[in-house]
Amino acid sequence: MYTFFISCAPYIEDLLEAELETFDPETLKRSHLGVIATGDLAFAYRACLWSRLANRVLLLLDKKPVNSAEDLYHLCLNINWLAHFEADSHIWINFNGQNRAINHTRFGAQKIKDAIVDYMRANSNCRPSINKNKPDATIAAYLKNNEVSIFLDLSGESLHKRGFRTAQGAAPIKENLAAAMLYRAKWPELSQKNIPLVDPFCGSGTLLIEALMIAANIAPGLMRDYYGFTTWKQHNDNLWQQLLTDAKHHREQGLAKTLPVIYGYDTDAYVVNIANTILQETKFKDYITITTADLNHWQPEKNIEKTGLIISNSPYGERLSDVNSLAFLYRQFAEKVKTYFRGWQLAFITSEASLVKAMGLAPDKKYKFKNGNLDCQFYCFSIYQNAAPKHQSTPQNKVLSSGAEMVANRIKKNLKRLKPWLKKQAINCYRVYDADMPEYAVAIDYYDGKFLIQEYAAPKTISPEKAKERFMETLFAVESVFDCSEKAIFIKQRMQQKNKQQYQRLDDAKQFFEVQEYLAKFWVNLSDYLDSGLFLDHRPLRREIATQASGKNFLNLFCYTASVSVHAALGGAKSTTSVDLSPTYLNWAEKNFILNQLNTKQNQLIQADCVSWLENHQKKYDLVLLDPPTFSNSKRTETILDIQRDHVALIKQAMRVLAPKGILYFSNNFRRFQLDENLTQLYNITEITQSTLDPDFSRNEKIHRCWKITQ
Repeated sequence: MYTFFISCAPYIEDLLEAELETFDPETLKRSHLGVIATGDLAFAYRACLWSRLANRVLLLLDKKPVNSAEDLYHLCLNINWLAHFEADSHIWINFNGQNRAINHTRFGAQKIKDAIVDYMRANSNCRPSINKNKPDATIAAYLKNNEVSIFLDLSGESLHKRGFRTAQGAAPIKENLAAAMLYRAKWPELSQKNIPLVDPFCGSGTLLIEALMIAANIAPGLMRDYYGFTTWKQHNDNLWQQLLTDAKHHREQGLAKTLPVIYGYDTDAYVVNIANTILQETKFKDYITITTADLNHWQPEKNIEKTGLIISNSPYGERLSDVNSLAFLYRQFAEKVKTYFRGWQLAFITSEASLVKAMGLAPDKKYKFKNGNLDCQFYCFSIYQNAAPKHQSTPQNKVLSSGAEMVANRIKKNLKRLKPWLKKQAINCYRVYDADMPEYAVAIDYYDGKFLIQEYAAPKTISPEKAKERFMETLFAVESVFDCSEKAIFIKQRMQQKNKQQYQRLDDAKQFFEVQEYLAKFWVNLSDYLDSGLFLDHRPLRREIATQASGKNFLNLFCYTASVSVHAALGGAKSTTSVDLSPTYLNWAEKNFILNQLNTKQNQLIQADCVSWLENHQKKYDLVLLDPPTFSNSKRTETILDIQRDHVALIKQAMRVLAPKGILYFSNNFRRFQLDENLTQLYNITEITQSTLDPDFSRNEKIHRCWKITQ
């Protein structure tokens, strides 16, 4: 009779205990992260071969108190290692836990190795060597409360490795966690009734394959080519081969019977190809169907019954911006389920409770899970026959939470206030909400039927969960007020920018579209960069420069996408010169000139560090715009720009290239900026910030500051 510890992931110890009960143990006792069992070799072999939930099957060799490193050494020195493996074996040691004497796992593993080597040298002419890759023996040690347990790992490597997966997609889920999800969702019982199963976010098919193996009673370890016990001296190969033969027979019988319909979908053709390759290699291709499809085109297959199980490791983000972007996906998922799958069961795992709230569904049950380092919940729902179908839940008539209703009402109030002003403006992009209510700290910009929602970093006093909940209420408010789809909404998270973050690409969707601002047209992109390509708050300054530009030479420093230069050119400027360090934005600027049918020879674009370029430039300009970033540190130049520190020198250089009777407009968006008073002794300086704020930015007087400077 042996004593074993069968380990598992957190929160599924009860499932593992129930599963092990079917393997004919002598005794079982549920413990933290596993089950303590006594039994014979057949029990251990069955656990290795048949457990869908276990991580490892560990044979207890000894267990004693240790108060020092020497205690650990002598404990291991007194174990009869030659009863378990040869002296010249390849071994590996996993050590977990610590106390005051042994405060590092490597140190603990080293003491055990020293004891084993010394034991083998004293009892043979050989010594073992260390090898992590499929060693002959793996020793596991667990130290807790000054007591250490020494085990021989009969499984060899984690049992979640079923032996058939050579590749996987992003955000994979371990096979034993997938099995636990299926157990929690009652799939073993449902599969016996041939209830269909669907995974709409199947990735490389882990849940689907586990579901088939449960339904067909296929041993999950049947395809493994490595177990730790195969080189164990007490291994009974005849018994093992008999168990393998029985398992193969069960597989044949299971696949021969009528099995549930199992379907999977994923938007990523690459991982779908991986999944289908695995199905081909495992000969499961005839029992599982996996196709490429996004949620918009997902609906039940024609031959699927009126009841079934939808189960998934659905997408969930670790970053706040990811989670907010997924809110619409979960809403769309819920609408699909309520429209096409009434009478079904729904189950999925997520680390974000706020995403579940976005669905508008109440779970029947929820279970704690641990997926890697993420604390998750596994939610189980019943989709009742009277669930609201899609046409009854359009954005405009969807019932909003009280918070979302508040945001919606504020947006409507703002639109009413802006309406008279907008009628007089030839623009189709403007701000409709700017953190009007501090607890909903977002900016919402309208771009000709599309919306950019920028979330400011939440105060430390607001919990991440509450911030996510409020942001999603904002999304639903926008969707309701403007009756728009999720495809029209783009999400960014804004916070204080450091170094060159303002130039970092966020995505590569290349979704450029055209907007109008008075006589000018601009390309904007709401998905790929932190900013859209058009700073809406600078609209009045662009308008002012356009009215003054006729017949003049205009210089635009730190030009970004050169929107001001385009306005100046359309206003009749004799020439425009636009300088910026970023080739990306200068390329964008060139496209803006072309869009407005402006001659790029007359409108020069220069890629250069503005500070260095100004120091060496002699030409004079009638109009100059100096709109530097708050801070800039680029690999393309050794110059580090700090606008508070460097603005005096910058303004002096800009004034040096200003023609007599010319005007310099100086602007920046550093909220704590203070203009050096000594400059007022050198130049005529007037702050014009208030006149450079249109009504849509009247609430945010600190969004930028602007000065008009002349000789």
